[in-house]
Amino acid sequence: MTHPMLSKVLYLHCSSLLPICKHLDLSFNNFMLSKLPAEISNLTKLTYLNLSNAMFQDSITTQFSNLTSLRSLDLSCANLVADLSSISVSLTLKPKLDFGSTSSFIRYGRLSSQNISWLEGLRGLRYLVLTGVDLSKASESFHWAKPISSLSNLMSLRLSNCNISGRIPTGQLLNLTNLSTLEMNSNILTSTIPDMLSNLTTLSALDFSGNDLDGHIPYLPQLEELAVSSNPSVTIDLVSMFSVPWSMLTLLDIGFTQVGGTIPPSLNNSTLLTIFRADGCSIQGSIPSLIRKLKKLSMLMLNDNNITGQLPVSMSSLINLQYLSVFQNQLQGYIPISICQSPSLEYLNLQWNDLTGRLPLCTLQLPKLSYLYVEE
Repeated sequence: MTHPMLSKVLYLHCSSLLPICKHLDLSFNNFMLSKLPAEISNLTKLTYLNLSNAMFQDSITTQFSNLTSLRSLDLSCANLVADLSSISVSLTLKPKLDFGSTSSFIRYGRLSSQNISWLEGLRGLRYLVLTGVDLSKASESFHWAKPISSLSNLMSLRLSNCNISGRIPTGQLLNLTNLSTLEMNSNILTSTIPDMLSNLTTLSALDFSGNDLDGHIPYLPQLEELAVSSNPSVTIDLVSMFSVPWSMLTLLDIGFTQVGGTIPPSLNNSTLLTIFRADGCSIQGSIPSLIRKLKKLSMLMLNDNNITGQLPVSMSSLINLQYLSVFQNQLQGYIPISICQSPSLEYLNLQWNDLTGRLPLCTLQLPKLSYLYVEE
C-alpha cells in the first residue's frame, strides 16, 4: 500500500509533464476519502486513467470532462483493499520485513454521480469501468444511459454494483456497435432481458447476475459468456434454449434461477462450453451421457438440484475437467471407476447424494486432485 503522500507526489510528478503525460495509474492507494483532485482536468493528453479502489470520496460532475483523449477510464471503488499500513522495514538492521497484522481491510471508496452527462465528450473511450460508483440517483431518469450512446468506440462497459434500478437501458446502448463486454451485475434491475440485445452483434460477454430480472433468456447466438445467476424470477427452459445453436458459448452461469426441467442432450452442441454453473435451479432428470462431447469443459457445478440417475461413465472423456461439484442431489449407484480417467480433476464433491459402494482407490491417485468430498 503506497502512502497517501507518495501517491500525491506521483500525481504532481505527472502533472508537471502535462504535454506528454498519457498514462496515470493510482489504483489501490489510500487517499483517505479525499475528493478527486480538480487539477486532474488539466491532464488533457491522458489516454489511460486508473483511479480504482484508491479511497476517494466525491461526487463526479465535470472532473473528467476535459479528458477527451481518454481511451480507458477506471473509477471502480468496490474492492476490499487489505490494510498493509503496518508493514515496516529497517534500513539499518539486517533486512527483515515486519508484517504486523494484515487481517484488516480499508473501507470502500465512495464515488457517486447524479447524472453521467460528463461522459458525453469522452468519445474516444474504449474501456469504461464504473463498478461500485453509486448511480442510484442517475438511474431514476428513464434516459439516464443516453450519454453512453455517444461513446461509439466503446468496447467494454462495466457497471456492476452501482445501485442502478429500473429497466435495462438497451435502447440507449444500441449505438455501441463495437461493444464486446457488458456487465451490470449486482444492481436492482427489474425488467426482462431484452431481445434487442441480439442487435449488438459484437457483444460477446454479458453479466446480469444478482438483479431482480424476470422472464426468459432471449436467443443471443453471438455470446461467448452469459451470466444471469441469482435472478430468482428468471425462467429458463434448457430444452427450448438449446433447440437453437449457441455455438460460441464458453461460459454459462444460471445458478439460482428457475429451470426445473432437464439438462437436454442438445447442450452438447455447444462444444466450446468451458464453464457450466447451474446450482439451486431445481433441475430434474439425469446428466446426459452425451456430455462427453463437451471436450473443453473445465468446470461443472450442479449443486442443490433434483438430479437423479448415475454419474455417467462417459464423463471420463472430459479430459479437461478440473472442477466437478454435484452435492445435494439424488444421484444413485456406484461412483464409476472411469472417474480415474480424468487427469485434470482438481476438485470433486459428491456429498449428500444416494451413492453406494466404495470410492475407487484410483481416485486418490489422480495427479492433480486436491479437494475430495464424499460421504463416509
